[in-house]
Amino acid sequence: MRHTKKIVTSLLATSMLLAGCGDAPDKKSASEDAAEYPDAIELQEGFDPDGHFDYGGGSYGASWDPIESTTGGDIAFYLPVYDRLFRMNPDTSIEPMLATGYEAAEDGKSMTITLRDGVKFSDGAPFDADAVKFNIERIISEDSKISGEIPMVTGAEVIDPLTVKLNVSGEMGALLPGLTFRAGIMVSPKAVKAGTLASQPVGVGPYVVTEAVPGDHAEFARTEDYWEPEAQNVATMTYHSILDAQTRLNALQTGELDGATLGPEQYSSAADMDLNVISMPGTTFTYMMFNTEYEPFDDPAVRIALNYAVDRVGIADGLFEGNCTPQIQPVPEGSMGYSEKIGDGLEIWPYDPEKAKELLAEAGVKDVSITAMSTNISTYQKVAEVVQQNLIDVGIEVNLSVVPNEQVLDQFAISKTAEANFTAYSGIPEPNAVVARYLTPGAVYNPGNTTSQELLDLASKAATPVDPEERDALYEDFMDAWIEEPPHFTPICMMHNGAAFNDNVSGVSEHPTVGGTDLRYVAVAPE
Repeated sequence: MRHTKKIVTSLLATSMLLAGCGDAPDKKSASEDAAEYPDAIELQEGFDPDGHFDYGGGSYGASWDPIESTTGGDIAFYLPVYDRLFRMNPDTSIEPMLATGYEAAEDGKSMTITLRDGVKFSDGAPFDADAVKFNIERIISEDSKISGEIPMVTGAEVIDPLTVKLNVSGEMGALLPGLTFRAGIMVSPKAVKAGTLASQPVGVGPYVVTEAVPGDHAEFARTEDYWEPEAQNVATMTYHSILDAQTRLNALQTGELDGATLGPEQYSSAADMDLNVISMPGTTFTYMMFNTEYEPFDDPAVRIALNYAVDRVGIADGLFEGNCTPQIQPVPEGSMGYSEKIGDGLEIWPYDPEKAKELLAEAGVKDVSITAMSTNISTYQKVAEVVQQNLIDVGIEVNLSVVPNEQVLDQFAISKTAEANFTAYSGIPEPNAVVARYLTPGAVYNPGNTTSQELLDLASKAATPVDPEERDALYEDFMDAWIEEPPHFTPICMMHNGAAFNDNVSGVSEHPTVGGTDLRYVAVAPE
């Protein structure tokens, strides 16, 4: 077995200057911000089919079982071993993957999906309608942490060995996008029943895991007889979990890595090192979130005040060098549900700490001290530190606790020992996915359950039509209601996906729905 390279992670002290308060900036689209860098490195001829690829990413999944996933960022970790029923293209169009097609019932109560023939899981178990039914029932079960990605599904029926019907309660328009992400991952029923899936992944994918050291790295080797051999351009690969962005970049520069995820503030530095940088606006957005079980965050007027308190432009420009689009909407420009009327919203809620203090005083808020959680991924931790200072500046004392993501989930959403959570959303560009994760009653990241019924009703209505244009029009009303009574979390900026590679790498691209960088067709040149 190949021995992985040892990469020592160290936390580096950083400093930054943030832009001060003032008027909303001149408007500039996210696509213009990212235009300096290409979004892909095309596959080059003559690559080494027996080569090895080393990649440095920012996280390590909490479990190899997708229903135990606690963050959308896990998807990049899962992709080598787990295909989905459908996949989303960079332009947000959807195409079959393990499925071959689908048909939505006219009454909006079911979707029938046909499956790829002759496919097996890596343990030899058949991939068929029974396996899909088994997976869907696990995904929507009470034990699943990702049931909110397909909340409309009520059950599954086997029609024949290659046809399965998903029954839904409504919101049909949001079902297909949900099946392109974690809820579309198919795992081996045999491995689940053996009780080994959490530590030994078994799916349908171009690679299998040969070694896994939790929190450190995973080794992958090519799957035999895989249905799409074009996705197996290297023989082996290693995914290194390196939380600190600067450590990843240093390892890439020294040749310990072939590629690495960049923090948005690192693009120009990587380019100056003659590394090949790729980037595009993504779907991950940073946010601050509050538990509305605690006063004063149950008051909508206070939540409006907090929108004035956060310096979106200062964070985007001062921390991320412009590679994060400041906005108040929870979906990127040009995607489903983005309100062109509202735009970035910086004229609605500009950075104005004096206004925030005035509104907080009117609401009777004083002497507030809270605990806020942040994941220990360096990029998000830096955002959390700035938001902490923003709130201190308007009179809210914030004690920041930086911990692994699983502890964020426990202390903010489960045990509810923290009043706030400053981190990021990672997921598909589908507004219903945001609603399901954060706004619906009982959602993991909605511990206070205080979303207005009007907002929930408008979200459900907008998720129902299959026609994208019809859905977009309905989401205009949804965002109007969001502005009128903002929910318990506040988007800060929409991050641009970015990665850098050495000259030996090709066949990679940025993608809005695969955790940032698409490594499915990665190749390396002969040494």
